[in-house]
Amino acid sequence: MLVKRPTTAKITSPSTRSKDIHKKFSLYEEFGVREYWIVEPLAQTIDQFVLENDKYQFKGKYTRDDTMTLHILPELTIEMNDIFEETNN
Repeated sequence: MLVKRPTTAKITSPSTRSKDIHKKFSLYEEFGVREYWIVEPLAQTIDQFVLENDKYQFKGKYTRDDTMTLHILPELTIEMNDIFEETNN
């Protein structure tokens, strides 16, 4: 039995980045995952995609100072500074 996930977050690493961004993106889109995030821990960003008419639409790139709203659950917001540590540049 295939269970559809409403949201999937993929945390990239240098060794899997290409696979995460290309292959899994297409796979999750094909299987109807309604919201997909690509988390870039080194850049401290999250790219948010939402499935609309069976295709992912880019909804935004969020950085440490942003607040992200889930499209599938709009009453839930996430403060990016709660996810990413402050860095000393």
